[in-house]
Amino acid sequence: MRETLVQGAALFGMVLIAAFFVLEARRWRSPDSLIGRRQRVLRIILMVIIETLLAMMVLGPWVTSRKDPIAAVIYWSICVVLSMAVVILTLVDLREVFKGYARASRGIYRDLPGEEEDKSERR
Repeated sequence: MRETLVQGAALFGMVLIAAFFVLEARRWRSPDSLIGRRQRVLRIILMVIIETLLAMMVLGPWVTSRKDPIAAVIYWSICVVLSMAVVILTLVDLREVFKGYARASRGIYRDLPGEEEDKSERR
């Protein structure tokens, strides 16, 4: 019972993540998109890893039911490593978001009309 619930949730998550990816990819194509190439690559890698983890959740009961403890340990170790990769890549993506925000803020402040007057008064 519990296994089918986890598998159902994993399948639902796979569909949800795939739909989210399609919507996100459409927004990347817009000319006013602030996301850079590096962030796009990071997000594609994150989506692939998350989809892989969800697929592993679906296959998990089948792999671990074979009564081979070594295979189960290796399988779930791979899941843990992939999960840690998701956390690390998410933090890297967050850093890229902050960099983009700082870059956009500098551009906005640079374009303010009073900015040049303040610089000339300081001299």
